[in-house]
Amino acid sequence: MGSVVRPLEVFTKTAYRNSCVWLGTCTALSGERPCWQWIWNGADHRIANDNGAVAMEHRVRAAELNCPTIITGNINSLGELTKKFYREKQCHLAQETDECRTDLIACLELLHHAKAAPPNIVLGGLSGRLDHTLATLHSLVQAHSLASGSTPSSPIYVLDGDNLMFCLAQGAHRFHLDRAHLTDVCGIVPITQLPKEGSINVRQSNFRPKRELPRVASAGISITSLSLSAPSFRLRMSWPATKSPCSAASLD
Repeated sequence: MGSVVRPLEVFTKTAYRNSCVWLGTCTALSGERPCWQWIWNGADHRIANDNGAVAMEHRVRAAELNCPTIITGNINSLGELTKKFYREKQCHLAQETDECRTDLIACLELLHHAKAAPPNIVLGGLSGRLDHTLATLHSLVQAHSLASGSTPSSPIYVLDGDNLMFCLAQGAHRFHLDRAHLTDVCGIVPITQLPKEGSINVRQSNFRPKRELPRVASAGISITSLSLSAPSFRLRMSWPATKSPCSAASLD
């Protein structure tokens, strides 16, 4: 039967609680939407990177946003008054010492070790500089295997003002969607690094037009724009058994 995916439940205030990452950047662009506030404030675990902590400080002071439970990244870049404020709010400041890791990976690992309630929702990371957006996509694929094996401990959704992005593991998936939240267009992006003879095969149903998506060769990307013909659809991801790539799906 495969997994059942309900990504739009992140917009349902009463559906369940969540764990949240506020991923700020060095630019003012974040793609923020009004729903970010109640998604963040309703989270049991709230983690921000250093840029996110700076961006939200005045709103935390005004009690518009709840204080992060943890701030990670380059803590030394925070001003002394900012650090003092967050410490007084019982926020843990965790200096990231591995320069090879992205802020997103550091945040998601903290959620993973805390056994945070699913789903893990990342606010930001898809707007602004292209290299930051690509780093978010790369980190999302990396984080898909934070738990032992190739199955993630909980769903990870990255949300900005225009997109809801997440990864799919190998196997069959059935999506249930509230089309009131959609433009009825879905993008499916297989991303992997395979040997030259390898390829990814993606089959889908309940799309217009109904067809097999292009086979993707080594390190290739196939971007699709398909129209939904029903409030649910199925995907089956398959690739050589020796590889464990993911695919990122983006809903408009």
